[in-house]
Amino acid sequence: MPVDGVPVVYVANGYNFPDALTAGPAAALQGGAVLLVEPASIPASVAAELVRLQPQRIVVAGGPGSVSPAVFAQLQGFVPSPSDVVRAGGVDRYEASRTIVRDAFASGGADMAIISTGGNFPDALSAGPAAASQGGPVILVDGSASSIDAATRQLILDLGIQHLYIAGGTASVSPGIESSLKSLLGSGNVVRFAGADRFAVGVLISQEFFASADYTFVATGYKFPDALTGGPLAAAYGAPLYLSEPNCLPTAIATDILDLDAQAIVLLGGPGSLSPAVEQLHTCH
Repeated sequence: MPVDGVPVVYVANGYNFPDALTAGPAAALQGGAVLLVEPASIPASVAAELVRLQPQRIVVAGGPGSVSPAVFAQLQGFVPSPSDVVRAGGVDRYEASRTIVRDAFASGGADMAIISTGGNFPDALSAGPAAASQGGPVILVDGSASSIDAATRQLILDLGIQHLYIAGGTASVSPGIESSLKSLLGSGNVVRFAGADRFAVGVLISQEFFASADYTFVATGYKFPDALTGGPLAAAYGAPLYLSEPNCLPTAIATDILDLDAQAIVLLGGPGSLSPAVEQLHTCH
């Protein structure tokens, strides 16, 4: 760690997922981290980590309903100046996502982005390190909408994005959104990762963006906190993040890890999240 600390830490509500989903690739782009807090307080372990990291800047992901003004004020004590804490929020999770993306990516733009539903977390969790590996963001949308919204369309144009990937099938992000994105960028520049389930989507994303990797990261596919904070770590190692069943490793994931010629597998979370059977690489049958 540099003597003057990490460039940025993103702080998000640990009980809700949308704000932190977009924060992961944004943190990775800047060599930063994501930490989760209580809505109205900073856990002692998180405060200790903020002291250790010595961030130059803190971005609070989400509005005051997600991270309270009291926590915002406390965070000002962990940076060089109170003005080094900013809030990236919005009227809803989608505006917050766009605000976070603009804050991190506007100056340099991005060649690619991954579009994910903001209604659920699995697709975007796998998408985070993949987008980060390409220097791109994850943008959350209302997946049930009939077309891409005007604000997201403008964001894509402003960042100069040339290639878009959709995480998840049509139940996650509608055919209408896909169609409108193809109209915007050309059909050959929009690719959808549609798998039978959340585990298959993660494998498809890995296969697209990671030809090889020394490390791989695995988190439970049924809870979001471990993968939210582990995403930037996976990105820092240039590694994919897989979502697993809690009690066995899906066979497709085990096969993909072998194909990557990975030297190490990092499990995110304790045995309550990923059982000893996963640690022993027992596959699902």
